[in-house]
Amino acid sequence: AAARHTLHDLVMRRGGARTALVAYAGSAHLVLPATDDPALLDTFIQALATDLMGKPGKDALGAIDLALKLLDAEKAPGSLVLLTDGADASQFEAIDKRLAGSSLQVLVLAVGSQSTGPLRDARGLPRLDAEGRPLQGDFDAQGLKGLAKAAGAPLGSLSLNDDDLDWIELHAQRHFKTASGLDAELHWKDAGYWLCWPLLLLVLFSVRRGWRVNWLPGLLLALLLGGAGEPARAGALTDAFFTADQQGRWAFEHGHYPQAAARFHDPYWKGVAAYQAADFQAALANLGKVDTAPAWFYQGNSYVRLFKFTQAIAAYQQALRLQPEFPEAKANLALAEALRKDYEDQQQAKPPDEQPDKVVEDQTPAAGGKQQQQQTPQAASDQLWLNNLTTSPAQFLKRKFALQDAAKEAP
Repeated sequence: AAARHTLHDLVMRRGGARTALVAYAGSAHLVLPATDDPALLDTFIQALATDLMGKPGKDALGAIDLALKLLDAEKAPGSLVLLTDGADASQFEAIDKRLAGSSLQVLVLAVGSQSTGPLRDARGLPRLDAEGRPLQGDFDAQGLKGLAKAAGAPLGSLSLNDDDLDWIELHAQRHFKTASGLDAELHWKDAGYWLCWPLLLLVLFSVRRGWRVNWLPGLLLALLLGGAGEPARAGALTDAFFTADQQGRWAFEHGHYPQAAARFHDPYWKGVAAYQAADFQAALANLGKVDTAPAWFYQGNSYVRLFKFTQAIAAYQQALRLQPEFPEAKANLALAEALRKDYEDQQQAKPPDEQPDKVVEDQTPAAGGKQQQQQTPQAASDQLWLNNLTTSPAQFLKRKFALQDAAKEAP
């Protein structure tokens, strides 16, 4: 829980910075490719738990390999933060060689302490072994030191305040500047004090004997400006001075997204506010009224959050048709394609008796002369499973990791 909380805070602090998510135990898996959507990242962060991977171990080398591939695709330097309670000493030599000459910085953040308690699942309940006994956490201080040395990484630990986040941010920013060649300091010559003399002369010539300054009007003006009410509070007075879109804009800029969605009349901003408020159906309903690249982009984001990857891909493609130079849409298109492939791989791996039945087309004309499509119970159940991923992404990840492990072990 503490690790998830730290990851959540880190992602939110990074704002729109591109971040990928990797999980590892006895094997390493890409949870989410690089994305600049912190809400989507947090959806998967909250689903992470110790029981998602059936293969025990600490495959830090596998996580580093995945990070190197991601970094190569991004064409930019980056940092990998390993949140772990130990390491596999047999990997240290390979880790040292793998990182030699790369632009990847590794940071090791220790999770737990010498008095680590029982491991817990996603519901917070203790995990049990085959004999029903609680599984105890294993904090390997020497392994953590060895991992940090092999990776040439600073070693930190989780904290109750923001010290761990500040530590990560400091090292990440420093590495990015150094690796990008942006660490050269700018030296400014401060010559502004020369302006003081002409300003002083202007003041001296402006003063006359007997002059006085009346501060009362200025004070009243300051009080009037400082006491202005919040535009987001709907009312007769507010409506008299601010349009609905102005009130929505104020609420949006202050992070009050549900109120902003309620106040906006502009369909684009109403849809974006609904998306930020996690009301994805309302976002789609409003954004569908606007035929612009940003509107299609947010439609794609909404479909991804609803785990409707095919529709998301179509939306991103339309955004790119309207605006070919749209790097965020290109990145999210690749993300949606990767997520759809994960889902399709899971469907193909199901036993034959679990495969979704085909959609049966009813050839009998219905009212209005249109043909109807009927789904068998299994197809409806499969669609329900897909829709439920928004509330249970842990099951999606657990099956994904199991399939990937099986594929690696296949001859």
